[in-house]
Amino acid sequence: MLTVVHDAAEANDTAADHRSLLDEIVRDGARPMLTAALQAEVAAYAARFADQLDETATAWWCATAITRSARC
Repeated sequence: MLTVVHDAAEANDTAADHRSLLDEIVRDGARPMLTAALQAEVAAYAARFADQLDETATAWWCATAITRSARC
């Protein structure tokens, strides 16, 4: 249900008991989208430098463990 907010303190109140169902639905929907976007960004970054090796001939992204899902 929508409520009228009269001051900034009320608008920024993030207590769990004040969250609406719509807020929770939006947050739950945003989490997987943000996760997918970050995974895609990390994969693109790793692919961009995949041909670069360190002095032991290990791909830099394997040595630095940027992503746990990367296969070295």
